[in-house]
Amino acid sequence: MVGSSTLLIAKLDRLSRNVHFISGLMERKVDFVACESANAFTINVYAAVAQEDTKNAGCMIHSKTKCWRTEESLQVTGEI
Repeated sequence: MVGSSTLLIAKLDRLSRNVHFISGLMERKVDFVACESANAFTINVYAAVAQEDTKNAGCMIHSKTKCWRTEESLQVTGEI
């Protein structure tokens, strides 16, 4: 095919952290190579892990911030 290209990425989560987006690229036969991945199965696994990691990151950031604020307030009142 004239003008065909392959997208080369180091890590799959740099392309997207959304399984639906990545599987859509694969279904539309968009050529891409993730250096960390060997085949279509591992690409889907990495995409699912990256998506879940993104969901959990928000919760972890919120709980850490809440913890830090509680610790700061206890320091201000002299309880720590």
